Amino acid sequence: MSHIKTQQFTLVMALLLLCLPVTGFSQDEAAQTRAQLEQLQEQISREQRRLEASQGQRGRQQMALREAEQAVARAGQELSSLDAQLARTQETLQDLEVQAREQQRHTQQHRTFLQQQLKAAWRNGQQDRLKLLLNVEEAAQVQRMMVYYQHFARARASALAEALEAMEALLETRTQINSVRIRQSQARDQQARLRDQLELQRQARAEALQALNRSISDADARLTRLSEEEQALRDLLRSLDALLDDIPDASLLDADFAQQRGKLPPPINGRVRHAFGSDRGTGTGQRWRGMVINAERGMPVRAIHHGRVAFADWMPGFGMLMIVDHGQQYLSLYGFNENLMKRAGDWVQAGDVLAHAGDSGGQSYTGLYFEIRHQGQPVNPAQWWDSKQATATAR
Repeated sequence: MSHIKTQQFTLVMALLLLCLPVTGFSQDEAAQTRAQLEQLQEQISREQRRLEASQGQRGRQQMALREAEQAVARAGQELSSLDAQLARTQETLQDLEVQAREQQRHTQQHRTFLQQQLKAAWRNGQQDRLKLLLNVEEAAQVQRMMVYYQHFARARASALAEALEAMEALLETRTQINSVRIRQSQARDQQARLRDQLELQRQARAEALQALNRSISDADARLTRLSEEEQALRDLLRSLDALLDDIPDASLLDADFAQQRGKLPPPINGRVRHAFGSDRGTGTGQRWRGMVINAERGMPVRAIHHGRVAFADWMPGFGMLMIVDHGQQYLSLYGFNENLMKRAGDWVQAGDVLAHAGDSGGQSYTGLYFEIRHQGQPVNPAQWWDSKQATATAR
């Protein structure tokens, strides 16, 4: 091969490699990333417990709130998964019932045909077959009659076999329907138990919140608490930033978050309760670094853009918090959730359900706390989404 041809071949191969899609992590790399992020979450949880233990009564009260809200989240997540399972079971049951009706129709058709065959056989049986053949004068007619009887016998045997197959298929489908109904009944019993358990845990959470609120009734205590919560979030984001710098984000190359300003869907539909930069109304002068959106308990919270879950756990002041890394040092934060539906390390697409709205973090109302941060600094989320666009739907 000449030098020029070699260069042309190398250039073509390079272009082909550039055109190949980015495949993201291998399974080993994905598992390693998840382990790193989960290890960071565990370190943060240990630090929280250490701080709570050092804060005396207020620390114990916050610990009780954290544990109560985490218990609510676990039960809520299990209940959401069970609800989805029941929905799939119901769809399966409906499909099987449609199938059973169709098989019932085919079975009835076979029965009708067999009844007609039996009547014809009975009528022919009233005359001796040999007598019929002897009454035929020509050999060709005799041959045709013999062929007719053979076809008749085969058709009757085939119809009988098909009828038996149809009845067996119908019986199998009805057996499946009964099995699905039993599973559905068991799941509904479990669902009722989980709802009762969830209600008890919500009561425990309410008691823990009342005790904590009594200990921070004055403005100085509230300011101290808000400052501690913001510092804890800054520490978390700093730790995440250091960790994410070491984790390749090749699969984010085709998802340029910076170019989505003013085009993103909101994470949930609802009225803005607290706008970015507004006063928190606590008498401390603190302002909201994100926005709070009113939402009913259990409403789905959806990812605004493709990314990877960097954090999914409880944080003081933010409750059940999820942080999604979108690359280019952009993060979206979703707080106050009732439960979390993704784990650290999971990849998500715009519209995927991340969580369900709630009142965790010690809130007195249900909704969603939402932030966008760039290089660790909060930016106004309202400037990033299209106000005319509804929440994204999963692909």
